[in-house]
Amino acid sequence: MRDVETLQFELLEPAQFIADLHETLPRVRGRLALISIVGLWDEQTAPIFQDIADTTARGVDTYVGFDAYSTLPINEPLGLPTARYKERLGQTKQALAIIEANGGMADIIGKIGINPYAGRCHVKAVIADDTVWSFGGIGFHKESFARKDYFLKVNDPNIADQMFAWTKSLITHQELEDQEMPVRGSTNTSLLLDGGKPDRSIIYDRACELAEDASSIIFVSQLPPSGQLSRLIARTKHEVYFNRPNQLSLAMRLSQISGTLDRRSSLANQYTGAEYLHAKYILYTLRSGQRIALSGSHNYKRLGVRFGTQEVALQSAEESVWDALSSFTEKRVR
Repeated sequence: MRDVETLQFELLEPAQFIADLHETLPRVRGRLALISIVGLWDEQTAPIFQDIADTTARGVDTYVGFDAYSTLPINEPLGLPTARYKERLGQTKQALAIIEANGGMADIIGKIGINPYAGRCHVKAVIADDTVWSFGGIGFHKESFARKDYFLKVNDPNIADQMFAWTKSLITHQELEDQEMPVRGSTNTSLLLDGGKPDRSIIYDRACELAEDASSIIFVSQLPPSGQLSRLIARTKHEVYFNRPNQLSLAMRLSQISGTLDRRSSLANQYTGAEYLHAKYILYTLRSGQRIALSGSHNYKRLGVRFGTQEVALQSAEESVWDALSSFTEKRVR
């Protein structure tokens, strides 16, 4: 069995991720998958769309999927469908059509119903051969690249196999259950997937289980936690960081108000930064002294769990994960 210490994760902020992806795509030979809740054509994503189209034309097994939430004018003033929004959406559809014409699969995931927040695929990941960028919050549009966020990058065939399988299933509209997959060759790292069933979330449940056994917790997300997790954090030594109300869009402000009412405890926000915080992770020090990180796409809101949101996360006691997130906390959050 492989020594767990050989699992090395690297934290990349948005600009680093885009540069790394742009450099990597011309060398991809076997498989490529990209999934995001929002994917839009713009001056920053256009070169990557072209890279993906070129990669697909070389015969690489390619899957690209953006949630139907991408079709809403969420990045426009007042959420109204401006001419700019219509142009970007049209260019996005054209870019996806080119990928399909070159032999790949490129699709919109899900549908927008009466409640536009229900049933969303919130997973963000890129898999290129045996390299994975995921377990963070970076979307595929320029507004996301301007946020305080990251992906964890790892080169590992076992993690890549599982993430490619999950991503392909999501993009091809296959029904998935909540799952935990221990990483082969590792004794301390697992991949977690929320399959999108309403009122079920293995990631949220795991966050609570770890909080029950923690002596200290550092919580970072764009919004405060709600429900049982919030109450567990409140009774434990903690640091909590999330955006202030004036930093949020109208939709996110409503979500924050809902979370405040739901959590039934008072968590003081220690985030004072001006930049929008979109990173999502929890650092646990357990009573045994073990340090475990939970990092991914989940906002740890009970509302998202009730709505049946698909999410992905990494649970790891790997030192490279803890060190990367601790450094991010110190340099970019505190």
